[in-house]
Amino acid sequence: YPTPTVYEWSASVQRALGKNWVAEVSYLGSHTIREQQYVDLNIPDLPQGALASLSLQQRRQFPDWAAVQSWMNIGWAKYESITTSIKAPNWNGLTFMSWFTWSKDMTTSAVGVSQQGNLDPRLFDIWAGPSLMNPALRNVNSWNYELPFGAGRKFALSGPLKWVAGGWAISGVAEFSQGAHQAVTTIDTSGTGQASPMPDVVAGCN
Repeated sequence: YPTPTVYEWSASVQRALGKNWVAEVSYLGSHTIREQQYVDLNIPDLPQGALASLSLQQRRQFPDWAAVQSWMNIGWAKYESITTSIKAPNWNGLTFMSWFTWSKDMTTSAVGVSQQGNLDPRLFDIWAGPSLMNPALRNVNSWNYELPFGAGRKFALSGPLKWVAGGWAISGVAEFSQGAHQAVTTIDTSGTGQASPMPDVVAGCN
């Protein structure tokens, strides 16, 4: 098999906001080629034209065989994202970071099953579309606040209070994300024996 290859590029701009805050905007893109994709090397032709009256097996390249399952390095994927972030490494005892990412991930394996897209190697990328593993919008926030009680902090404590109430911190993470895309599949309306083909008609269209 040819070796799968990933091309990746990125750029970012960072700016200080006063003494304690930093803002950043970054871009990341990638292009993957020669991904392994599951195919049927003996997939039947569509029952149309001169083939309309033939059975499924008669429309296969090798009529004596059923599906010939294999993998070919024909898949591809394209990813792009823009991330904005703001950070406070240490502001009055608070460490805070927040990221917001918009991304778009397109792939030939759009059914949701690893390495599977359109099983016909002649039209392998006809199902190319949004990846089912990547949400378009995502926001992550994390923080750590050192309470101002204890040795070396704003309110010094002594005796038992130093051990009970001193040195504490409050931290947490909050994440918000869109759901990933979902594939829509149907029964074998194409007459090619595929278990979960993709529909090619929507309401109101010919």
